[in-house]
Amino acid sequence: MKRKIRMGMVGGGQGSFIGAVHRIAANLDGQIELVCGCFSSRPENSLATGQSLFLPDNRIYASYQEMIEKEATLPEGERMDFVSIVTPNHVHFGPAMMALEHGFHVLLNKPKDCVTTSDDPQGRLTVMDIVRNACTERIYPVGRLDRNTTGVLLLTNDGDLASKLTHPKFIKKKIYHVWTDKDVSEEDMQRIADGIELEDGPIHADAVSYATDTDKNQVGIEIHSGRNRIVRRIFEALGYRVTKLDRVYFAGLTKKNLPRGRWRYLTQQEVTMLQMGSFE
Repeated sequence: MKRKIRMGMVGGGQGSFIGAVHRIAANLDGQIELVCGCFSSRPENSLATGQSLFLPDNRIYASYQEMIEKEATLPEGERMDFVSIVTPNHVHFGPAMMALEHGFHVLLNKPKDCVTTSDDPQGRLTVMDIVRNACTERIYPVGRLDRNTTGVLLLTNDGDLASKLTHPKFIKKKIYHVWTDKDVSEEDMQRIADGIELEDGPIHADAVSYATDTDKNQVGIEIHSGRNRIVRRIFEALGYRVTKLDRVYFAGLTKKNLPRGRWRYLTQQEVTMLQMGSFE
């Protein structure tokens, strides 16, 4: 059975006719449920309204700021999907803008054999198939990873943030773990660091090192370029075939404690970091 759409409410507390109308209308087709709210600018009134609606105390908030920030960090299956704002017209703007700014931001540890598109004519697994239950809003991948490249991938419905993270002016650090079909020589490691010439121009790594002390066919490479298939092409230009490629860091985000093929919501701290650009 398809789950109900989870609604949060700002305003519409006890004695509010419009608040009651919104709640009744939301319940008409049985597909929407009220899960949280800040029903009044007075915390005690908000609590009283929420309790009368049988909401748990930890989902009744003293301010819309607290509600939006805390709901944004809740896991799948709990957080609200949208906000119904039942306030006088002149105070709509604040909660509406904050709700939009806190959008939906999902971090996926992308698996192999998965394409970074919204849909695929060939019927292959897409990243959207994996995160389809994250929210009812349409979210999109920020940038692309090749079908057989694994690792950190951000998806969001915040178009401004996505543009900022992918625009050449704001390109930020990415770190990859590379496996090759043979040992990478120290001479070629130095060439990667110093820079090589590709068909679309010169490129160099910001940092490069062997990923382990024993296997010289595993390399860690740090790079800022957003050019298509850039890591694979660097190694191919030097006569190596990349057998496995994993992105372990993107725009300050890592896949720590996130198993392959799983996703999670960003924390509020991570969202703030991305919006402020306070990462390498």
